[in-house]
Amino acid sequence: MIITAEESIAAAERRKAMRRGVAWRDLVGHIGIAYAGCNFANYRVHCQKQEAAMKASSVFADNIEAMAKVGRGLVLVGSVGTGKDHLLVATMRAAVARDIPVAWVDGAALSSKLWSRQESQERMLQAYCGRGILGISDPCPSGTELTPVLASALFYIVDQRYRHRLSTIVTLNAVGDQTVRGILGEPIADRLRERCKFITCKWESYRNMLKEAGHDAG
Repeated sequence: MIITAEESIAAAERRKAMRRGVAWRDLVGHIGIAYAGCNFANYRVHCQKQEAAMKASSVFADNIEAMAKVGRGLVLVGSVGTGKDHLLVATMRAAVARDIPVAWVDGAALSSKLWSRQESQERMLQAYCGRGILGISDPCPSGTELTPVLASALFYIVDQRYRHRLSTIVTLNAVGDQTVRGILGEPIADRLRERCKFITCKWESYRNMLKEAGHDAG
C-alpha cells in the first residue's frame, strides 16, 4: 500500500492532535474541570486595568515558544477573584497547543504532599522541575505567610527552574498592600523578578460582581 505525502502529513497531524488532547486532559485533571474552558476569548473584562492584564498575558501566550526557550515566565499578583488563574490556564492552553510539556501545582496540594510523606520529598519536587512550563497557583494557600516547610519546597522548585532556564507562571493572592517579596520571601521573589514579567491584577472580584448582579457565583 502506497501512502501519499498528503496522507502522511494528515496522519502526523492526527497524532499531534491526539498527543495534545492527552496533555490537555492530564492538565485539566490537576487544575480541575471548572477551568477546562478557560481561554482568552471568554475572559470577561470589566475595566481598563483588567484589559491591560489580559493583553499582556495574551502577548506572552502568542510568543510562548520563544518564552519557553529562554525560560521567561509570568507572575500574576493581585486580589482574590480577579481571574488570575483563568489567564494562567489560557496561557498554558497555548503551550499545550504548541507541544510544550506543562505541569501544574497549587500551594494547598503541594503542602498536602509535603505532609503526607507518601513518597520521598526530593522525588516529588523533581516532578515540578523538569517540564517546559510549570504553573503554580496560589503558592501561599493561607493568604498570609508561608510555612517553613512550604517555603523551602517552593524555593527548591523555583531555584531549580531558574538554574535550568525553565518557564514558571505564578498566580499569587495579595491582600491589601502585600508584595510578592512579603509573601514569598526575598530569595524566591528575587529569582522570579529576574525571569518573569509581573502583571498586577487589582480590581473587584468577579464573584462579588456576580453577587451584586443577583447571580449565583457557583
